[in-house]
Amino acid sequence: MPQDISAMKELMLGLLDGSYRSMHQAVNGLSDQQAYWQPMPQSNSIGWLVWHMMRRRDYYSAVCHGEPHVWVTGGWHERIGPDEVATGFADTPEQVYAFRPPFEAVVGYADACQLAAVDRVARLTSELLDGEYLLDAGRGVQSGWRTLRPMVNDGINHAGQIGYLRGMLTGFGWQAF
Repeated sequence: MPQDISAMKELMLGLLDGSYRSMHQAVNGLSDQQAYWQPMPQSNSIGWLVWHMMRRRDYYSAVCHGEPHVWVTGGWHERIGPDEVATGFADTPEQVYAFRPPFEAVVGYADACQLAAVDRVARLTSELLDGEYLLDAGRGVQSGWRTLRPMVNDGINHAGQIGYLRGMLTGFGWQAF
């Protein structure tokens, strides 16, 4: 990793901001019923995608700093569930369907996660990016930069999925150009 990581952090912050803004634009004005609509039983809902996208953002950014997750420190796991360690990784269709907390709480968690992730990325150092971290779900030990890569990638992918589902619900007009 280069000693001057400012350009990499700027790029990462821009991508996190872009996916967060896209997600927020797509969820604006949704009811709980709309947020948890699934086009098919095996499909993710917008509500689940928002939670999973931001839960993984919270997880990955916290791992590199050795910090507790906002999910726990903010008491979000108690308000939203399912538990302290869940991130949605490898959830079954039944688990996705069962996930139906108040959507307002999910968006509140997303906002808190974004603030924490932006702060964590801004504080990254070359040492943290070169460090090694044990990841969940049997993914073993990975370097910091490999740990953070899916955080950015998932944000882009899931924000696009959220926007597509919103379009299925309300048509193309939800997006302001």
